[in-house]
Amino acid sequence: HGVVAAIRVVGRTPALIEHSQRRSEPPRRDPPPSSSSSSSNNHRSSGGGGASYAAKPQEESGAAYGNAKYRCMLLPTADGDDIENVVCQVGLDGIQLFAGNGSALAAHKYPIDAISRWHMADKTILTVNIKPADGRPDAAIALSSDEATTGAIMDTLTTSAFQWCELRGYDPADTIEEKGGSAGKAGEWTNKKAGAGAAAAGAGAAA
Repeated sequence: HGVVAAIRVVGRTPALIEHSQRRSEPPRRDPPPSSSSSSSNNHRSSGGGGASYAAKPQEESGAAYGNAKYRCMLLPTADGDDIENVVCQVGLDGIQLFAGNGSALAAHKYPIDAISRWHMADKTILTVNIKPADGRPDAAIALSSDEATTGAIMDTLTTSAFQWCELRGYDPADTIEEKGGSAGKAGEWTNKKAGAGAAAAGAGAAA
């Protein structure tokens, strides 16, 4: 609900309409349907009538305007790294990760103009590719939670990317592109303007 209140959907963009229609389908659940869900059961449960998914995303309060916060895990991307429990703020400001105590993780702040690609590796893992502003090689992060929460993070990032285009004066249809999507299944989203803001800032400084 926070996403709907904070972000104005760009309804004229066909790719966003198609994405919204796919995500508007009811959450997948194994039969029999359950009329209630346990707040402590964020992943599949093997007891009491079969597996089920949390009905609502694990949303946190206190997000900046135009953003939403969700509890998730930051998965390791290199040998020796550990899984971290984090809070992901996602929206018009891009992605910012916070530690469990609420402190911002400075190494994990990614504005939308630094986010080049994002896709669902599976129903519970979102992979985001980053184009650093300082010229370093592209990097990637992987966020994981239950299906509802991971889908909400994906939806918020995608919707915000289209809104970001309008705020920057970009044509959303020429800037944000989905590749490999099919009916009922999202593909990989690409931001063709990733890095453009950093390049413009560098040119301005040089001048």
